[in-house]
Amino acid sequence: MGKLIPVSVRLAWLNLQRNRRRSLLSMLIIAIAVFALTSAGGFGLYTYDSLKESTARDTGHLTLTTPGYFAKEEEMPLSNGLSHADAITKQLIGLREVRGVQP
Repeated sequence: MGKLIPVSVRLAWLNLQRNRRRSLLSMLIIAIAVFALTSAGGFGLYTYDSLKESTARDTGHLTLTTPGYFAKEEEMPLSNGLSHADAITKQLIGLREVRGVQP
């Protein structure tokens, strides 16, 4: 049984040498597939991380809305705006923990 493995490896090596063009083409296709899968996975992870970071940095951790804002239709989002937004903005900027406010 121990000699069977070296013989099969030797036969596989001889087969690779006999069909060099096919072997190189197969290795090239495998390399391209590995590169494509790695790139797609990295792109997906980066997209998820950048979405998480942009949400935390750009829009913040807090969203102020009127009661029922998310339950209503979104056909007219401006009709669901906050009244007295300037007063709320000034009040929030006055807090020590708040670094910035976006209207």
